Amino acid sequence: MDKKDNTFNVSSNVIIPQYKTLIGPYSKWEMVRNRELLTANGVEHNKESWRKAIKHESGLIRSTALYFLTRKVVAKDEPIFRKGLKDIDETVQAYSAYGLYHLGDAMVLKQLLSIAHLDVKGHTAAPLAAGLLAQLGHAEAFLTIQKAMECDLEYVQIFGIQNAFHFVSLNGELLPDGKKLDIWDFYPSVLATEHASVKSIAIAQLKEINTPEARELLAKL
Repeated sequence: MDKKDNTFNVSSNVIIPQYKTLIGPYSKWEMVRNRELLTANGVEHNKESWRKAIKHESGLIRSTALYFLTRKVVAKDEPIFRKGLKDIDETVQAYSAYGLYHLGDAMVLKQLLSIAHLDVKGHTAAPLAAGLLAQLGHAEAFLTIQKAMECDLEYVQIFGIQNAFHFVSLNGELLPDGKKLDIWDFYPSVLATEHASVKSIAIAQLKEINTPEARELLAKL
């Protein structure tokens, strides 16, 4: 990869920046990383720029722009979300469905669930969709997070733990298999992973969660 001006090209149409070390609460990390990505690719931090970025040829840029548009959904963006449901990129589809749900279209939950049930090895949008569902108060797709963490591929585990964070508030909810979601049974296995990057994310999450259960797990490290 050719480095230039502290960035490197991973494809002909997207520049991935050399990301700065993250500080502050874990819940802000995603926003910071996404802003760095769009800035590196010439997308300014405002709604009109995000709307223009929806037309970018890269699904990564389109989905990141949608991430920001769904932070505070407005009715003006409904046509963008409707179009996004049919995008070839499943992450774009997931964020579009999330945006439409906030505009009152509960039918899009079916599409989010469909994406969440995809094979985690071949579809990074699966754990993302599971996390979006969790943010909407739906715990059904927690099995997708568990499958991601059981996968031996590091990048799949990263997507899994990043989205597991959204299930903490749903601890105790009934899952499709009849069992209750036990987030405190989940985290110890994550902390035992051989992948340092995954473990570091879990630790950052637990520090922000800061409940007695979270502090107990951290104390055992």
